[in-house]
Amino acid sequence: MPDVKVLAGTNKKPASKASKYFIFMTEGFLIFLPQSLLTKGWNRPSLVKLHWLLQVLGFCCIALGLIAVVTIKIIKGNPHFSFPHSITGLVAIIMAACTGIGGYVSRLKPHPKGPSLAQIKLGHVFFGMASYVVGVAALVLGYFTSYFGKLVDYEWRLFIAVITVLVSTVAFVNASVGFYRRAKNLFNF
Repeated sequence: MPDVKVLAGTNKKPASKASKYFIFMTEGFLIFLPQSLLTKGWNRPSLVKLHWLLQVLGFCCIALGLIAVVTIKIIKGNPHFSFPHSITGLVAIIMAACTGIGGYVSRLKPHPKGPSLAQIKLGHVFFGMASYVVGVAALVLGYFTSYFGKLVDYEWRLFIAVITVLVSTVAFVNASVGFYRRAKNLFNF
């Protein structure tokens, strides 16, 4: 029987942080969909601010989860970053931080000798998509760690993994369409 507190996200363990990360980061992509009920009728600057807020919240959740796990491993004397899930998660956090910095830079006036604002925004979208994919991969790998194995059985973990992949595919396809439009306008193809 699965632990309802874990599935509902009400416990204070790293699994709860991971679920919040997934929700915030995915919704940060989905708000740009024209069919989004949450932001229907919002203007572009408001959408960008909400996107920024959701991405920062998602990043904070996953960073707090990482800090909690590393602290627990230090206390117990266990090795860190020794499994595919932890290595992929660390890469996702580094990529997300770089993407956030790129998002901040895209709000600044570009240097005349540097890349154009359109190029910076295209890079931000690309690295945002890449870090999202790596983050989702880390999340799915996390479902099959011994930690999750103690909480829920294999069938539940497989079900959660499939749902995660399906939802993230919708968000990724939406972001890919936006990336394609930006690249098409930038490179005139």
